[in-house]
Amino acid sequence: MKYCSQCISKYDDQQRFCLDDGAELVPDPFFLSGQLLGGKFQIESLIDMGGMGAVYRAKHRFLNLPLAFKIVRPDQASSFLIRLFEKEAQTAAPLRHPNIVEISDAGRVTAQNSNGEAVEISYLAMEWLEGRTLDKELREQRNLNFHRLLEVVQQICAALAFAHDKLTIHRDLKPANIMLARLPNGSERIKVLDFGIGKVMSNAHGTNVTATGGT
Repeated sequence: MKYCSQCISKYDDQQRFCLDDGAELVPDPFFLSGQLLGGKFQIESLIDMGGMGAVYRAKHRFLNLPLAFKIVRPDQASSFLIRLFEKEAQTAAPLRHPNIVEISDAGRVTAQNSNGEAVEISYLAMEWLEGRTLDKELREQRNLNFHRLLEVVQQICAALAFAHDKLTIHRDLKPANIMLARLPNGSERIKVLDFGIGKVMSNAHGTNVTATGGT
């Protein structure tokens, strides 16, 4: 995919200029690809982008491990969105389970924009997963056979049961937040993504902490 460097609209690779403002299309509208952030995250390429966030493929400079590097889009960043983003890290990081994506680091780093100016980027560093989302799988395959569907649902339920035991509710479970990850041995493992609007429930002592705007 390519993006307009001005309005961040998305286009197919064949398109060269934005149809709205005529700006040249680029693979990374935030120009983070190729930068070394925080002295340890080598950003390789933009993988996907939503309304508020973007995900890059990156590599940890010292550990030589691939990572998914999720950021708050610089053009959408606000104190409110950054607080939500940081709450995602606080909610999801303690959830260590084979069927929940693992967050290894979070914080803020300084990057350079297209003009060479320093900008602050809020990020989450997560395990890199080969595969695709359940949403993309269903759009291509239309349906799953019963045995595969059962396996997918069982693994999703295992992830949610673990999160519930830790007093955490996802609150945005949908096919786009379910990853069908391919393991090195060729098998498939389901990973639940994005606890960004999750809620941490009351504990036994009555203390209530919500991850985002919960009641």
